[in-house]
Amino acid sequence: MKARHIVPLIAALALVGLLAAACGEGSDATAGSATESSGASTEARAAEEDSTRSSAPSEGNNGNTRTAAGAGLYTLDEFVSALGDYGLRVEALDAVRQPFLSIMGAHLRLTGVNYLKHGLGVYVYPDEATRIEDSSWLGDDLYQSLPLIEWIATPHLYARGNLLVFLVSDDGGLVAAVAEAVATLP
Repeated sequence: MKARHIVPLIAALALVGLLAAACGEGSDATAGSATESSGASTEARAAEEDSTRSSAPSEGNNGNTRTAAGAGLYTLDEFVSALGDYGLRVEALDAVRQPFLSIMGAHLRLTGVNYLKHGLGVYVYPDEATRIEDSSWLGDDLYQSLPLIEWIATPHLYARGNLLVFLVSDDGGLVAAVAEAVATLP
């Protein structure tokens, strides 16, 4: 197989591995991320979480979906369960490393979804601050943030709490389901 055919496949799988939440702070990719209230009282933290739970995803300027503010620490199992709430079943989980992120991630293969045309990756950071520090350079336009990748479909990036999630897909139903799964994490 020629190298020019391998690069897009590797890039797609790499993006799929990025599935753990979205980025940013300020005017770039972090504009919609939540901050953690580690010193706040239990009641204040619960009120903050309640106010962020109803946040819906918003569209970036090139179709990259970003989630609005979220709070908390999430596990991969919780995200997989949230996907199930939207009719998506994980059939396989593979470890993945992206050279532009500091942690290992998980590439999720979904039942009935062609993983050669769609990629889903999740990165679970120890906390939200670490996720932001590691991924804040990723902008709303992933075509510009990661220009060396030959995308097999439209890249979408979601962030919530300590999760960074990458989805590569042009399937509107799949994009909506993943966006909702991220946005509705408790």
